[in-house]
Amino acid sequence: MWWFTSFSSFLKGQFLHPLRGEPHYRQSHRHFACQHQSINHRLREQDIHRIVDTFARQANTPHYARMVPFAEIADPKNDINLNLPRYIDSAEPEDLQDINGHLNGGIPERDIDALADYWQLLPGVRTTLFEPLRPGYARLRLPLPEVKPATASLTELEEEHGGEEGCLGALEKIAKVEVNERLKEIKGDREDREEFAILKSWLVLAGRESLLKRAVKELEASLDTLTYQHYPKLTEAEIKRLVVDDKWMASLSTVVQGELDRVSQTLTGRIRQLAERYDTPLQQLVDEVDALAAKVDGHLRTMGVQ
Repeated sequence: MWWFTSFSSFLKGQFLHPLRGEPHYRQSHRHFACQHQSINHRLREQDIHRIVDTFARQANTPHYARMVPFAEIADPKNDINLNLPRYIDSAEPEDLQDINGHLNGGIPERDIDALADYWQLLPGVRTTLFEPLRPGYARLRLPLPEVKPATASLTELEEEHGGEEGCLGALEKIAKVEVNERLKEIKGDREDREEFAILKSWLVLAGRESLLKRAVKELEASLDTLTYQHYPKLTEAEIKRLVVDDKWMASLSTVVQGELDRVSQTLTGRIRQLAERYDTPLQQLVDEVDALAAKVDGHLRTMGVQ
């Protein structure tokens, strides 16, 4: 049995075990998932699993969770203050800039090594993406536009069409009453003949859609009845196949695919950031500035400006 200091504290990650007595703190506001534009967060299944697994193992995980003894909480510097940042540093590690990389170009091996978790998940991708430049530094083998397909070697990333979906969603909200009112307004108006024809067609198609939806609903009900009647006739092997292959495995496949997409997109973003950061050495920038300054001076002399 667990006892939480309060429900709101649970959401913040503050645990207290009644038997062992020591509080277990978890700072995890960065591990929640946001739903669209809502400011509310929700715990996904993997979030809950990580919380329970971390607490059950009493694991100390940097920037995530650790066991805090009462002596530390009662220490005068904390004064029984249960504010989480006092006990867990949740700040993101500083993204260090490499001076040598800026001066001479090349992505520091240190930054590439920091992505070790991704290289374990996507074996072979590191050698596909990077090649040695000089000791301690590497460069991309591929042009930046080709990085994303390479990191997506385990999954096909879907392109987002939010704008198109928004337009289609707006069309679905058109009401039949509004269409009829508009038809009355523009009836007989020559300038709106095209709109009138389109709206009339929409009414016909909407009527057909309603009939088809009703027919589909009736057929689905009939199919459900036939399915329920067939359940007692299923063998044990058929039941296992339905439950495991058609339900569980399909669900797992969707979850895994989504996680692979997330990993691929995150890795691509970080590689792009590093590549663009160290793409142009400082001396090249200076030479480009000097060349542009010379061009400007030439144009000014041509214009008679000294």
